[in-house]
Amino acid sequence: MRIEQAYISPSLSHFKNEFLECWNLKDYDNSEEPALFWGLYPDWDGELECEKNSSSDVDVYNNHIGFKVLIPGGVEWTRGMFDLIDTENINLVAVDEIEIDLNKKYNLPHKFLKIPYFDFEKYEPTILGDKIYSHIPLRENSGDWGKNFEKMFHYDKLMNLFGEDRFCFPKEWVTPQECIKYFNQSFVNIKPHLIRGFNTSWKLGSMGRNTITTNITSAPNYLHYDSDDELKRLVDEESKKIGTIQENKLWDYFHQSDDWLNEEYWK
Repeated sequence: MRIEQAYISPSLSHFKNEFLECWNLKDYDNSEEPALFWGLYPDWDGELECEKNSSSDVDVYNNHIGFKVLIPGGVEWTRGMFDLIDTENINLVAVDEIEIDLNKKYNLPHKFLKIPYFDFEKYEPTILGDKIYSHIPLRENSGDWGKNFEKMFHYDKLMNLFGEDRFCFPKEWVTPQECIKYFNQSFVNIKPHLIRGFNTSWKLGSMGRNTITTNITSAPNYLHYDSDDELKRLVDEESKKIGTIQENKLWDYFHQSDDWLNEEYWK
């Protein structure tokens, strides 16, 4: 039986419509039918701008009676969310290599499936612009999140290295489709954080843009740096492609089939 519904954490709501459309799924509405879950996050206190000690995501997941598959959102290991659910009978997807390592560390059974979160046809190669893109959510530079903002996104460091006028990224929250105009202005993407910005890097890769990153993941559109000098050298090298159209190197890198949404796949 195929999974036809998905529960997506409110923390990932900005990806929701694209993901549901990509895999032909409907929004979660039945605790007895097979379901896909994406993200188990702590609840968020909007007034204090910090996490609560509760999780509505975990409550919905644990109360689901039918067959279920879980895709982590990224915080499950560090926030202890796996301690709150049954991990012996879990159907867990590891999308990235870093998740494989974390699952092994915490003895979590899983299947490695490089599934995309979006429809590649919505992000086709375009002429490379003359700007640098980077996933820098300025709205998080406050409250608890703000304490680690620079450590996570290297905002001040990147602005000092290249100059603010060389970057193109939204200064406030925009929809995924509205991000495309910023993607089109870019010729390269810089991703300092190990986890944050994965989806952005895949979209830009689909559009022919390479990502320069400290992440150890090997991907067709990933270039790696371990120093400021190496970062500047790689940006300079990528700038030579400005005005050209580069191919999408990621189609075969991802698992495009929906076979994993069938219960039989997990038996």
